[in-house]
Formats: sequence, structure tokens, C-alpha cells
Amino acid sequence: MTHDNGYISRYLIHWAGKGKPEKERIGILSAIAETCRLRLTENNFFFDGSIDVRERMVCFTDVPLVHSSEHCKKYSSFGIAFSKLALMNYGAQPVFYFSHVLKSDMGTIYRFIIA
Repeated sequence: MTHDNGYISRYLIHWAGKGKPEKERIGILSAIAETCRLRLTENNFFFDGSIDVRERMVCFTDVPLVHSSEHCKKYSSFGIAFSKLALMNYGAQPVFYFSHVLKSDMGTIYRFIIA
């Protein structure tokens, strides 16, 4: 792995086993390495009470490793890094975060994005 510049990461990192005991996180990372497959999890999204979206996905972060200690405290310290460019070529997409402050606008924003 070549070095990130500390501002923009060249890698997307999948942190394995959020909230799980260390032994289980190691098992999850080992299964990923053995099968060369990431596990998808189902996530439910609700927009303005009228749109219910259920998607199976895998999450990555592009936090440069030098800045990842805070992220690791919340998600996991066990992860696997991939070339950001390679994953983007396979269809990886950025996440859009919505603030609860604009909750009334989330349905409108979602409909705009998927149109």
C-alpha cells in the first residue's frame, strides 16, 4: 500500500465487525480474506414518512489512515483497504448524509437523486 497524503485517501477501507467482540471481528475479517467477498448488510432508510428504502450494501470510509483512530473507536480497528479508484470502477458510490435539521426536505432530495 502506498502512503496517503493525509488529506485525501487513495483507499477505501471496510472496517469489519462494528460493535462485535474482538474474536468475532477477526473471524469476519478472516472470512472476507478467505472468500474474497464482502458481506452485505441490509439498511433501511425512511424519508418524510412516505418513502421506505431497503438496500443491501457494504460501507467504506476514505478517512486517511493517519486520521483513522477516532473512526476506529466507533466502528472497528479491523479493516481491509481497497484502491479507491478500483472500487469506483466497479461502481462504488459516495454517501450523501442528510441532517435532521432538513428532515422535511429529505424526501424531495431523495426523489431528485433517483429521478
